[in-house]
Amino acid sequence: MKNALLNSISNRLKNDKDAIFLTADLGFMLLEELQENFPDQFFNVGISEANMIGIAGGLARTGKSVICYSMSPFVTLRCLEQVRMHLSIGQQDITLIGVGAGYAYGPQGCSHHSVEDLGVMLSMAGINIYSIMSPSDLERTVKHQAKYKKPSYIRIGRSEPFALKNSNSKIIEIDLILTNKSTQNDHIQVFTTGSMTNYATKAFESISSELNSKLSIYNITQLKPFPTECLLKAIGENSKILTLEQNILNGGLSSLIANQVLQNQLKIKSFNSLNLPDEFIKKAGSEKDLMRLAAIDELSIAKKIREIDNE
Repeated sequence: MKNALLNSISNRLKNDKDAIFLTADLGFMLLEELQENFPDQFFNVGISEANMIGIAGGLARTGKSVICYSMSPFVTLRCLEQVRMHLSIGQQDITLIGVGAGYAYGPQGCSHHSVEDLGVMLSMAGINIYSIMSPSDLERTVKHQAKYKKPSYIRIGRSEPFALKNSNSKIIEIDLILTNKSTQNDHIQVFTTGSMTNYATKAFESISSELNSKLSIYNITQLKPFPTECLLKAIGENSKILTLEQNILNGGLSSLIANQVLQNQLKIKSFNSLNLPDEFIKKAGSEKDLMRLAAIDELSIAKKIREIDNE
């Protein structure tokens, strides 16, 4: 994922001399190449995320296209008022790139856990939201955002990414990642986003052959604007829906899909969600350890799918 980030930003700065990259003192052993190759387009503003967004707002007003990079809880929550003023209200050409979704920075403790940023950012008016699954997913998202130049938030995890086989699909589409091709009427449809797709695919590999139902895994990268038409085409009348995300229940992917199911009066059999708990896990540990404690690791996902299969 680091190489994809470096390549994507390098291409962006190379192809657009009005593009500016700001970092809040993050990216050692990664961004030095950017700084060396683009000295007039790269600025380290120090550990001052709110100031970084203010600087980005000023640059954007002069016609620059600005990318702001930091850990996901810091580039969103720490500077939320500035994000609201410059991106939401001002509609300026600023892209926030937040690395460390969910428990990616687990060893650093609760202050670095990014468990509610999706819900918060989805509630902000006029900001496009992308949750990254894989390196190719990141590359196509950066290209997409550069074309439309809308205020955006790109959320990146740090866990082992899933390799997207079809990287040519449009960012606004919902990617069918895996299916066991069963001919059963019941269809368990798992909708996931970002690094949760990796956990979902591991669960799929462990249980797909033992299920009575057809099982399909879908990834959704663009969460806002939400790909409603794609979702409506994907969901069938015999669907048992399960949503997965590294975010608390309120305001995230589960809320988005549930809203579409209700608004469009879709006839499904059941709706379930696995989310991060509505509380902070006050322990330091690896992402895998914290995901296990939160009961949203691949074993917990497999257990939930079995329960849905037996309904």
